[in-house]
Amino acid sequence: MKSYEVSVSSRSQSETIKGGKGQGVKNSGWSDTTVFSLRDPAVAANSQYGHFTGQIHFGEQETFAWGFRLHPGTAAAARGMMSESARLYMNGRATGYTDSHPSIAANYLVHSSTKVQANKSYKLVIDEQFPIARRGTRHIRTEFKFIVHPV
Repeated sequence: MKSYEVSVSSRSQSETIKGGKGQGVKNSGWSDTTVFSLRDPAVAANSQYGHFTGQIHFGEQETFAWGFRLHPGTAAAARGMMSESARLYMNGRATGYTDSHPSIAANYLVHSSTKVQANKSYKLVIDEQFPIARRGTRHIRTEFKFIVHPV
């Protein structure tokens, strides 16, 4: 049986911008350690702002698939379309993997996948921005850190 241990350390934060000035950053994070194996290949976590899922698909090369959806209460504040971008870093350097949607509903399930390597430190950064009342903008950043170790 091929098995991987994945250490997960993540956070999510929100910032409201009105009139070009930040109104302060609010953090909401989670921390968890899990083992991805053929019997248990997934992790799910909630922050104050949304629900994150991630899993490893086993094969000749492992694929990391992920999804993030804002909670209904968070998405309800949107007064227009949301833009999303995601980037993956390996050992602190950009991998070239990106995912972006320039105009989607705030309740959209953002999801994607990419190949990963064992024994490398990864950080997935998801940025979402949408207009809110009184000409403000809400920016939500979610960071999902993980490392895949052969067991």
